Amino acid sequence: MFEKILRVYKIWLFISLIIWNIYFFSIGNALPLYVDLLAISFYLGTYVWKKWDLGTLTAILPRTLFYFTVAYGMVLFEEVIAALINNLNEGFSISLFIIRIGQFWAFNVLAFSGIIIAMYICNKFRILGNRELLVLAALFGIFAEHVLVQGNFIVILVYAPITMFIYYMIYLPSISLLEHKEIRNTHWLFRYVVSIVLVFVLSTPFVAALSQLRKNSPEYFPPCSMIWCD
Repeated sequence: MFEKILRVYKIWLFISLIIWNIYFFSIGNALPLYVDLLAISFYLGTYVWKKWDLGTLTAILPRTLFYFTVAYGMVLFEEVIAALINNLNEGFSISLFIIRIGQFWAFNVLAFSGIIIAMYICNKFRILGNRELLVLAALFGIFAEHVLVQGNFIVILVYAPITMFIYYMIYLPSISLLEHKEIRNTHWLFRYVVSIVLVFVLSTPFVAALSQLRKNSPEYFPPCSMIWCD
């Protein structure tokens, strides 16, 4: 069943990427380069990743520390690309690009801490398997990027699979470091509900801090034209 859903998703993603690229390039917007650069980096990184002996690496660095290092590292790396694309749309400037990197880092370290910690707990207590954690990350992406409130059904259809693909690329490296454990013998719906609640509970203090900091010191965060302002 999962494989059939995955095949449908891949077709959906392929069509969405074509529409995405044609539309934004036609209006002179560099946004499609964000997905393109992230995907190129991800697949090159995956090739290198497979060459590494993870057993040796986890022997040097505790698996938990390795997980959080890679998880936050991927967030920071992704935000460098996000800062670059947004700066290209502004008219590229080295000094402004460096500022944008710092702003995106400040925003997303707080915005993504809840999901990073929640996925670790879900693995630790056998709530979700590693493949299910990728689904959780994709669902989180749909919510975090406000996909379902775009106001246009066609936009949602195009934006949703691309957003899920982005979050898949961001979180797969760290999820792959988690131990493969036997999942608790409870209904899948219950396990997902518990996981989603856990994400919201753990994200709340970070998002509250982010909201207050962004309100008091907006210059340290990306402008609302780049990242949604609540």
